[in-house]
Amino acid sequence: MPIDQPLTSNFDLVKTSLNSISISSSTIDQNTNIALGLSYAEATFASTTGNSAKKIIILLTDGVPTDPSDISKGTNYPTVYTENIAKEIRDKGIDIYAIGLGQDVNGDILTNISGGVDKFFPAPDTNSLSSIYSKISNSICKLQPNVIEIFSRV
Repeated sequence: MPIDQPLTSNFDLVKTSLNSISISSSTIDQNTNIALGLSYAEATFASTTGNSAKKIIILLTDGVPTDPSDISKGTNYPTVYTENIAKEIRDKGIDIYAIGLGQDVNGDILTNISGGVDKFFPAPDTNSLSSIYSKISNSICKLQPNVIEIFSRV
């Protein structure tokens, strides 16, 4: 069952949405439009002005874009389109971390979307998500010692 959880600071709501994920064994009843999800995330950042915080997208997906489809542009169009959108977003200084959930994840596509192997995390099942989010959090929020500058006034 797909989820559609808007950006929120409500941890319990996000946790409930993540726990409701179910992975279908059939792609007939599901489509994945990663490009649209990335575009929505980018638009959310664009609507927040005056915030100097680092902009980061964490993409949770099965890693197989199936939409948008355009037969005239070939069967690989959803992948090419998604990778192009991701590159445009990364070129704007927004980092993308990709989590591939499930057994049939296409790691190559998610590595291309995220821009590197250090930002792609395979998750064979939902039980591995907590440790993956911790790894991402630790890579984003690096603890550093406080720096105090002392100026001598003479």
